[in-house]
Amino acid sequence: MTSTEKDGTGLRSHDGARQGDLQGTAAALVLAGHRVGHVLLRRLEGWNLNLAEAMVLAYLNREGPAPMSALQRALWVRPSTVTSIVKRLEDKGLVGRTPSPADGRSLIVTPTLQGAEAAVDAAKAFEGVDDLLEEAGLPALTGFDKVVTVLAELAADS
Repeated sequence: MTSTEKDGTGLRSHDGARQGDLQGTAAALVLAGHRVGHVLLRRLEGWNLNLAEAMVLAYLNREGPAPMSALQRALWVRPSTVTSIVKRLEDKGLVGRTPSPADGRSLIVTPTLQGAEAAVDAAKAFEGVDDLLEEAGLPALTGFDKVVTVLAELAADS
């Protein structure tokens, strides 16, 4: 079935991915991202986080204290966006920012004690969803890895 054929439910389908009225692989990827975010946030309900905050905490859990610039690169967002995300996490008491001992100008983001607990939970939420996605099978995940690689290359060129 092509992306323009009906799948019998009145919804457009692309390789079996239900997309509503949106068509194409790009739309399917955007919707898949929303769905993954929904599943992740359901696993983190007790922390009152948004997806960007959960991603920062999961990153800090894996990498340890990090400069703001590293968070900006990891999330593929503008510096002002990282500043807003980190400010919200600070307001929740989950992270703190301190000047870098290396240069005194850049800021290092470090989880608080409570933030370290939230970071562990965020990392577990991402790992849990990864485990669920493994049910798609190795060929599907290999294909998805290829799509992610192509998207990274396209984004780097833009």
